[in-house]
Amino acid sequence: MRWKGLKAATLLARGLRLFCLLSFVCVAGLCAPLARSGVTPELQRAVRAATFEVVLKKPTHDPLTYEKPLPLELLPYKEHGSL
Repeated sequence: MRWKGLKAATLLARGLRLFCLLSFVCVAGLCAPLARSGVTPELQRAVRAATFEVVLKKPTHDPLTYEKPLPLELLPYKEHGSL
């Protein structure tokens, strides 16, 4: 009795993996022509028109505190530059 349940669970897992793989292949196949078409100048203009930047003043008081000092010696010199 245990073997039948184990086989069914294994078959179910394999079927789910196969379904996921086939779904991925179908979606990739449907999206491939869109990727090949490239970015048109109209699309670039639309993206630039819809993009904006938010600029805020740097806070004067930082409420963030840490339990212990950060190990800056573990960072490469190029990243921290303070040691």
